[in-house]
Amino acid sequence: MNLQSILFPNSEICDVEELYFHRDGDTLLFDGFFNLFYLEKHHKYCDIAKLELVLEVKGFRKLVVMHDSSELHTEILESRPVSGRERIRAFKEGREVDSGDRASELRKVRVDIPYKMCKKGVIWFKLQIDPRFIEDDSWILRGSYDGSGSFLQKKDNAENIDSKGEGTDGGGISGDENGITIGVNICTYRREAYVIRNMRSLLRAAGSEGAEEAFRHLHVFIIDNGQTLSDNEEFQAVLDSAKRIMETDPDTNADSDCQGEHRTDRFIEVIPNANTGGTGGFSRGMVEAMRRKELGLTHLLLMDDDAVFDPELFVRLYGFLSFLKKEYRDITVAGALMREDFPYIQHAAGEWYGQMKLHNEYMMADLRDYATCTSDWMTTCEYPDTTYGAWWCCCYHMSAITEDKLPLPLFVHHDDIQFGLINSDKGIVFLNGINVWHQGFELVFSGVKQYYNMRNNIISSYLFEKDYLKSHLKAWTIRRYIGMLISYRYADCDFIYRGLTDFLRGKEWLLNSNPEAIHKELMAHYLEVCPFSKAAAKEISAYYVPDKMTIEMLREYYDHSRYETSIFKKISFNGWFLPGDKKMEVITPLDSPWKTYRHKRVMLYEPGSGKGCVMSRSNAEFFKGLWRIVRMSFAIDMWKIKGAKW
Repeated sequence: MNLQSILFPNSEICDVEELYFHRDGDTLLFDGFFNLFYLEKHHKYCDIAKLELVLEVKGFRKLVVMHDSSELHTEILESRPVSGRERIRAFKEGREVDSGDRASELRKVRVDIPYKMCKKGVIWFKLQIDPRFIEDDSWILRGSYDGSGSFLQKKDNAENIDSKGEGTDGGGISGDENGITIGVNICTYRREAYVIRNMRSLLRAAGSEGAEEAFRHLHVFIIDNGQTLSDNEEFQAVLDSAKRIMETDPDTNADSDCQGEHRTDRFIEVIPNANTGGTGGFSRGMVEAMRRKELGLTHLLLMDDDAVFDPELFVRLYGFLSFLKKEYRDITVAGALMREDFPYIQHAAGEWYGQMKLHNEYMMADLRDYATCTSDWMTTCEYPDTTYGAWWCCCYHMSAITEDKLPLPLFVHHDDIQFGLINSDKGIVFLNGINVWHQGFELVFSGVKQYYNMRNNIISSYLFEKDYLKSHLKAWTIRRYIGMLISYRYADCDFIYRGLTDFLRGKEWLLNSNPEAIHKELMAHYLEVCPFSKAAAKEISAYYVPDKMTIEMLREYYDHSRYETSIFKKISFNGWFLPGDKKMEVITPLDSPWKTYRHKRVMLYEPGSGKGCVMSRSNAEFFKGLWRIVRMSFAIDMWKIKGAKW
């Protein structure tokens, strides 16, 4: 079975060559992140009896298979194999053995990897290019790391299993053992362009060699919160293509006529839904996965709609899940987040929650570097207990998807944290190639998400670290409010105040609330207070040229040193009542909140959208803020006196 295909840059997904291979003169080193085979994770979690590197090659002279920096196998590719009998005959006849020129032929190569001997580190390989194929890169390579194990034999002999699950040889096999079927739960709201692109990419991959088995065991639920996909002709054409693929696949209808008809019509299934946010959409997908018993789903993969993925992730996920040891059957397989603007930067892979914030020790990792990709924190199987998989790409065993574990109606944010921590006992693992590319979160202001960040973060802290919440909620709330106030982000101040207030209303209020109505109200308020527009941003175009985004700028942003400032600025509320500069300062989400110091007017500018909004220093907002801080402090104290219940 294909565990992972050999990948190459793709202009529609990721074109950074160093993520796939590196060049060393006339040799290609397939030691890029996406082509490394991580040993420790497969040894711990999978029952693999045999591992092979299977390649089809043309235009290469030599293959060398590596374990870290050690050579495991060397094979000359430009000559054909010569038998011992032929060598003896040539010797007797006094001539040279004609080994021929095979570099220009497309040939298949299989290499047995000494898998059981190689416990840790990575497997990779390098190929020396024949000089005739160097100049125009006309060489050909395709292949995969293939695994085999005892479960494959059990599946092949499934017809010998009787109704009690007992084989004729006296052995037994569980009905769901390694019989993997993955539901893909994508929640979308009017992002047709992303959905169409990703579904087309998926369908192209579904017919590729080596991937057929994985895609036969997928079922895609698209939860359409905007209820617009059914009216999109371009998307309907994609659905028609999916139907034709299923109709022409002889294995699709192998089980039964009834199941085959259903699968043909429903390989990609659109489910209209109310705009209940990402949380409501993913919850609807979970309910569908539980309800649709006929699909035989063993796992559910949750994915964002506005992210780019390589369909290879389904191949690797299916292969990994198929070989899982029994004790790790329920493990969560989480995906990494790569950046769209810097595709080689890994933003996150293994965040954990604690003290009312997310912790990411290895943010902004440059995966073009082999040393980074093979560092201990990349190869490890050990993660903090509070590590979770974000719902940009995260796969759960269906045992985690139950009625009593469905997410709270949070609309967006912290649903994945809470669900992940509830299921933390199942374990979690991150694999190369199981990832998505997404726009950076720091390129636009939080907007209405400030409300959800506030309210839902408090809920998460209450559920998993109640004692910490009780002792830190007041100071945390005040700091958050003042930070928005001195930035002139008055709508954010309103959302912080309301977020705390709504939390203190209790769980029953949340369960009985109307998430869609609340979101519409928040959106309307934000547009009224902060009317962002591209027209407004033109006011600064004469003197402000946005800096070209760099990795260093992003690293400084996530370093949090931008929140540090002098004591004077702190005690003077950033010089609020000092004489103000008439020049309008430009503030981006990347800037320090203290940058408004002594400026009466600022332009809140979003590099991600190109929109801006002019905000002014307001004494009315300042004194309203002071009064709110008093009220919030009193409300928190009363909440604690009454038992800190929710």
